Amino acid sequence: MTGVRQGDVVSPLLFNIVIDVMRKAFEGRRRVQNHRLRSKALVKQENLQHL
Repeated sequence: MTGVRQGDVVSPLLFNIVIDVMRKAFEGRRRVQNHRLRSKALVKQENLQHL
C-alpha cells in the first residue's frame, strides 16, 4: 500500500490534553460560583440576624 496511513497516533493524546484543560477550567468556574453563592448566603444570614 502506498500513501498516508489513516489515524494519527498523536490525535488521542491531543484530545485528552484538551479535554483535561477544559475540565479543569469548568471546575474552576464552578468553585468560583459556589464560593459566590456561599458568600451571598452568609451575607444574607448576617443581615437577618441583625434585624
